[in-house]
Amino acid sequence: MSPIPKFQLIRGWVKEIFWVLLVILTAIPGLFVKRLVRRGRRPQSIIVTTDALATPLAYFRLASRLHRAGFSVLVVSTGHVFMGLREQARRLAAILERYQVKDGILIGHGKGTLAALSLPDAGRQRLHHLVSLGAPFNGSRLFMPIGFIPALRDMAVGSDYLLFNRMNCMLFQSFSPFSAWQDEYIIPFNLARYGQGRDLILDQVGRYNLVLGADNLNTVVEFLEEQYPERTTAVEQARAIENSAPRAETAAPRAPKKAARKKKTSAKKTSKKKARR
Repeated sequence: MSPIPKFQLIRGWVKEIFWVLLVILTAIPGLFVKRLVRRGRRPQSIIVTTDALATPLAYFRLASRLHRAGFSVLVVSTGHVFMGLREQARRLAAILERYQVKDGILIGHGKGTLAALSLPDAGRQRLHHLVSLGAPFNGSRLFMPIGFIPALRDMAVGSDYLLFNRMNCMLFQSFSPFSAWQDEYIIPFNLARYGQGRDLILDQVGRYNLVLGADNLNTVVEFLEEQYPERTTAVEQARAIENSAPRAETAAPRAPKKAARKKKTSAKKTSKKKARR
């Protein structure tokens, strides 16, 4: 990829500083917002898993943009940094089961992607497509000095977690790794590349630009709209609604009520006959 122009580079880092401050400001109110839920008209459900130091509230722009495109969106955190990624994967599997996700699209930001790599089979089978945003598939040297924190230890270069689980993204039916041209959390930044010619590199810098910058959001949403075109005909929409809507329980038979009514009418007739007599 050709280098980014210097003006675009400076503007990108200025925006990144603004987004970092916004994430810090949303940290305290975000403690009271455990999840963001938006229901859309499309049959596909998108689950967004947050990064290590962000709360679901910080992903309001991504959730709103996906919802405007018609997708149903659920933004959740897999756990705090003092919880190992394997434990966070089990927590994510429980969330997928609780919301009865089927053929879902998982958008993982950083840690949210890495936690999904060790999903148990039952949880992974509920997902169809893994879309990663700024995931350090090869780790980051930034986290090596603070390896006493479980989640960051699993995200460091050479961790056992990445050694055993890095290739598990191939177990998903579809896998699309997005990454910024430079990321301040991933040092050196080329460790964010998955390889094998799969990487979709955005001409932007910064970690939170990926999920808050308008240009990046439009790129990701347009990619998903191309992968999952919206139903256009009435028949297709009806089938989508029928398949996505929960099945209602069959109503109980009303024969006893009818029988009761017959008994009442027969009792009335006999009383009338007695009155005539």
